[in-house]
Order: sequence, then C-alpha cells, then structure tokens
Amino acid sequence: MDLLKAVSSTTTGMEILKNPEVVFHVAAGGHLSVLDWLLCVTDGGFSDHKAQACAGASAGGQLELLKPLLLQLQHDNKCTESTFSSAAQFNQLHILKWAHENNYDLGSVICANSAAQAGHVQILQWLHTNNYPWNANQCGNTASLRGHLTVLQWIHTSGFNLCTSSTVELAARGGHIPVLEWLQHSKAVALPWNPLTCARAAEGGHLETLLWLRKNNCSWNGLVCDAAAFGGYLHVLQWAHANGCDWHYDSVLENAKHNNHKHIVEWLLTKDSLP
Repeated sequence: MDLLKAVSSTTTGMEILKNPEVVFHVAAGGHLSVLDWLLCVTDGGFSDHKAQACAGASAGGQLELLKPLLLQLQHDNKCTESTFSSAAQFNQLHILKWAHENNYDLGSVICANSAAQAGHVQILQWLHTNNYPWNANQCGNTASLRGHLTVLQWIHTSGFNLCTSSTVELAARGGHIPVLEWLQHSKAVALPWNPLTCARAAEGGHLETLLWLRKNNCSWNGLVCDAAAFGGYLHVLQWAHANGCDWHYDSVLENAKHNNHKHIVEWLLTKDSLP
C-alpha cells in the first residue's frame, strides 16, 4: 500500500493507477482494502472500473470479494457478462456455480466461448449439463484457432457437428497440426481441404503447417502468396513461390503494401513482374 501511495503522488503514477488492468489485478489478488483505496483515489468508483473489478475478482476466484461488488452494482448486465466470462476463461467453476444458485444471468454463450478459448472442457460440460445455451460451432472455431484439441473432441463426442470449413481454416491459421490431423482422421468436418486452408496457414506465418497441408494433398492457389504477403511472412512467400504456387504479382505487392511490409515490397521489387 505504501508503494501505491508513493506512485499516486506523481501525475505519471496516477495515470498508471487509472489503468483498468491495475484494478483487475488488484481484485484478482483479493486485496479489498487496496481496491477500495484505488477506486477512491483515482475517482474511478464503480462507474469507471466496475467491470474490471468484478472481472478481476472472478478471474482470481475471489468469491467473497465478488459478492459485495455485485451487490453494489445491482445486477448490472454489462458487468455480470464480463464477470462470468472471466470466470469461465480462468476456470473458476465455483464462481459460476454460485452465480447459478443466485440466479445471475451468466451470459452463457459468451461464457462458453471464453471457456473454449482457454481450453476449459469442464466449464463447457457444466454449462451443457445445466442446460445453458451455447454455440457449438462458435466454441469449436475458437478452440480450433487456439489449438485446444480436447475441447474439439468433447464437442464432437457430445453429438455436435463441427460442420463448417471454418474449423479447419482456423486450425491452419493458428498453426495447429495436431488439430488438423484429428479433423482429417475423425471426419468431424465434412468439408475437404481447399486452397483457403493453405492460405490461412500462410497468413499466420506457419510454414511447417503449410508443408503438412501440401503433403496431405491440400490444394493451393494464388491466395497463399497473397496471404503470406498480407501477414508479412517473407519466408512463407518465398517458399511458396519457389515451390510452384501460383501468384499474381500485382496482387501480392498490393497486399504487402496494405500492411506496410517494406521487407516484402523490397523483395518483390527485385523480382520485378517476372513469374
């Protein structure tokens, strides 16, 4: 507390303390007296920092700190939504159980997506068991991008179809070969590989994933070179071009310029407009 008071004595220090992330971490640590002081000296009160205080307490599993905060907020919907999605993200199931018993609106669709993003299958299982609505495709896509194979497997074995190519594309975008392997062999996704799958891997800079896709007969086209240039991954662009991937020079150059990837522009200019 003495250190925080010293920090608050300067203009720069006060600006630091007004950062909502400070409130979040103080609440996550369960430091009620520090939180009260912080909200007071920054003139934040619950009007400016309420969502961060509740989300932080929830993330840290600080139920006894969370209870009075929520009471003072009188079930503010915006705040409770971020509060319970934070609980799901940080695997604080006891927070969600308490909220369920006390009739809070969990915002279960967002909650489930937060759990999928962090790979917390038990949160998804609990939401499903307690008949909360959630979106299987959305959670599957989120888990795929993050590489959480256990979440995808649970969704699939629970009878939900991962029925869009987005699941495949996002796994490639994240560079998650184990997820791609499982999707390929389990046939959880009905749609086959396509050039956009390779393009997503290139956009994420995942050359190893692109190599794996090509070895597994995934087709490609000029989108791959465009995506590599757009993402700023010269090594991927060079490999794709050297290994026979189609490209449209002007399109590749435009994608590199769009995101100000000067190193790619310079390399392209050395190629001029040659195929």
